[in-house]
Amino acid sequence: MLFSPIEIRGHTMPNRVVITSHRFDAQAYSPHSDGLQYLNYLKPRAMSGAGMVMAQAISVPAMQPNGQFPLEHLRARLTAAAALIRAGGALALVQLIHKGATGRSEQSALLGQDPAPLWGFVSRLSLGGMEPVHAMTGTEVRSVIEGFRRTAAFVIECGFHGVELHAGHGYLLHQSLFAEVSARGDEWNERPRFLNAVVSSVRSAIGPSSVLSVRVPTRDFSEPSHAPMSDAQLREVAAELVSTGDIDVLNPSEGASPLHYHRSVGSYRRPHGDFLAATQKLRQRIAGKAQVIGVGRITDVRQATDALESGACDLVGMTRAHIADPEILRKHSRGESHLIRPCVGANTCIDRIMVGGVLRCFHNPDVGHEDRPAPGRHRALRVLVVGGGPAGLRAAVDCSRNGHIVKLVEHAQVLGGRLAAITDATSAAELTGSISHLVQALAERGVEVRTGARVAPGDLASVSYDAVILATGSSPGSVDWPTDGSVAITSTESAVTACREGGMRSVVVYDPLGTEEAAVCAEQLVAVGCDVSVVTELAEVGASLGPSLRLDHRRRLLEMGCALHERSTPLRLAEGHLIAGTAVGVNETAIPAGLVVAATSRTPNDGLREAAERAGADVFVIGDASAPRSAVEAFLDGARAADRLGVVPAR
Repeated sequence: MLFSPIEIRGHTMPNRVVITSHRFDAQAYSPHSDGLQYLNYLKPRAMSGAGMVMAQAISVPAMQPNGQFPLEHLRARLTAAAALIRAGGALALVQLIHKGATGRSEQSALLGQDPAPLWGFVSRLSLGGMEPVHAMTGTEVRSVIEGFRRTAAFVIECGFHGVELHAGHGYLLHQSLFAEVSARGDEWNERPRFLNAVVSSVRSAIGPSSVLSVRVPTRDFSEPSHAPMSDAQLREVAAELVSTGDIDVLNPSEGASPLHYHRSVGSYRRPHGDFLAATQKLRQRIAGKAQVIGVGRITDVRQATDALESGACDLVGMTRAHIADPEILRKHSRGESHLIRPCVGANTCIDRIMVGGVLRCFHNPDVGHEDRPAPGRHRALRVLVVGGGPAGLRAAVDCSRNGHIVKLVEHAQVLGGRLAAITDATSAAELTGSISHLVQALAERGVEVRTGARVAPGDLASVSYDAVILATGSSPGSVDWPTDGSVAITSTESAVTACREGGMRSVVVYDPLGTEEAAVCAEQLVAVGCDVSVVTELAEVGASLGPSLRLDHRRRLLEMGCALHERSTPLRLAEGHLIAGTAVGVNETAIPAGLVVAATSRTPNDGLREAAERAGADVFVIGDASAPRSAVEAFLDGARAADRLGVVPAR
């Protein structure tokens, strides 16, 4: 069913797969950039074989009294984007968005306009930004409706088959459903009058033969004090919208604020097919009057097929699956599903977007670098990769793919580096899919791999290699607290094993960095039966996590029964306790601890560098061996090292 065609408004989708709209770069549509990086990113997704591809959302401007349209500079790049999607055989849509009273005004300067306040229906503090919002006048409301109309017409002129209106996630169209609009006292004080007006205006602008999709909320996670609409009420809003016949597709989501993004764009901590139950109820309510897209962590072909065949949806969104691997559908069709790079739910993509960065993927280093050149190489090189963590595995796979003769040596018995320490005790085990993918690729390519073996400096001199890639990782950092020896100390990668083998129950995770490593470790320890306390000098645990992960990290730890000691400094270990004080060393607290897990900064293992250089090989030090960082940087380092060795032309 996934690969069966479907007709929408006279246009045929070759299959039911949708790559929904997502931001690649806030500056992709800026007049100060040429947009080529985004087009390079879009191309492999446009050519992926998906049935519908939605381009990055356009921020809709309010039309000025002089009628000037401030998006004309986008004509060439939008025309190119539409042409790419059409060339791939997909229906080409682009999303239109107005963020309204969301975020901060400094984050909305995408159009090169002078700084201006955020606009909303009433005076309030912005959602997720706590910035005062300007309440639109009636004239300004109508200018925004005209902005939607003119932008929609412009998009069709550029060659798109249609548009999608974003009426979810607490953005302006969604805000028109909030109870607060009743305070306006004018014609826009009834929900959803503004949303209906925009839909009607856009349909008139794009004509009867263009596709109109609307992203609609199916669940509101707001506090009761904000008078959220119930799930049933939201379904009635959607049913009223489609009853006009103007709308062809509904794209459901959940949440009413950027503060809900840990649910709206769930990580590996959320289930696959997260929204499908609500989506199925929506589909039943509208009774076939529009096609409904199933979304929410649908990351492989089996999940997508199940969603369709269960009747939950008519189309299925596989956006993050295509970020991780644009070839997912083609590999499946070729019988190469085992070679698909899986989306592992790390949420690196959405977290990068939320802080204004260019989109990245946890373990697809090509994302955002689709046009990077790799030099040609006239002969295959003999390459030794030392270390089988994320950096070494990525380097070995890419070097082999580029035509070189590769040998990988890892001192541990298993590949994966620190990621290999994640057990199946929690859903964090999904992250190890990034390692399984590379191990499978090495086997597929016949790369020589030795585990449980060490490379000594003399080994580098006795065997001639053209290049040596040192991905030798890092060693745990230390702590220098006074101790009476009553409490053991270990690293994050040894924590679960230490607890299981030593029978430890009371465990303190010391987290001075606020990273995902400590977060995963704490959750794993709870899952194996430990009583966990987290101690950090930071203002809150997980302070360095990406936004979508940080939003619920503290709540999740508390729900699991963890004791949190924030703004606390470890002072000493004594009599089976960690003694901690506040940042100024007063109000000491004794925390029971049979074991302390120190998630501290680490030390690079780069001791083989000099021997490799003396052997005369080209030497690359990558990943933690260069600077201990996250797995994202390690995967990227491995890919860049392979690029520098060049590509041997196939014969």
